[in-house]
Amino acid sequence: MIRRSALLCKIFRIKSSSKFIFDSHMASFRPESEVCPCCHAAGFCKIHAYYNRSVIDFSHGRTHKASLCVMRIICTSCNHTHAVLPNILIPYRSYSLTFILLVLGHYFLGQESTEKICERFGISRNYLFDLLKLWNTQKTLWLGVLSDLETGSTAFIRFLLVDERTPQMLCSFPVFYQKSFLQGHANPPPPR
Repeated sequence: MIRRSALLCKIFRIKSSSKFIFDSHMASFRPESEVCPCCHAAGFCKIHAYYNRSVIDFSHGRTHKASLCVMRIICTSCNHTHAVLPNILIPYRSYSLTFILLVLGHYFLGQESTEKICERFGISRNYLFDLLKLWNTQKTLWLGVLSDLETGSTAFIRFLLVDERTPQMLCSFPVFYQKSFLQGHANPPPPR
């Protein structure tokens, strides 16, 4: 899988949908300039196929679902294929990163009950608590134990939204932890 950097802070400032950001990013994507994550060969990637994927987002006060056309590329050096996903999409999750950060932001502000948040965003309590557990684990991975103890969750969400290093850090997270930020399980290892 190839994770591409989309400007996360820009997403929140201009209130664009994940589909709009995905489409804009993919319009400028050039496979021939990619480096294969398996064999590290540069300039050997080309378009292989496309597949459809849904993403759930939140805008204008409601949850909505959008369909995306995800590009797969193949490295002609090692014949591995890779899906190209901007970092606003979380592998194996229907909800966009922006949606999840919005839900967690509402939860951490503490101004609404858990039931109200779940009703507003159309999610179950179990899903919210699974997100919270994952958030706490991965926040510690991102910040390190000592910084995690000093940084509250609301402050960390603000940091993610405004720090210019966030897009690159989101792309680096899978390199170190074998999964994307807020992805529930590790990616399968590439075949040898």
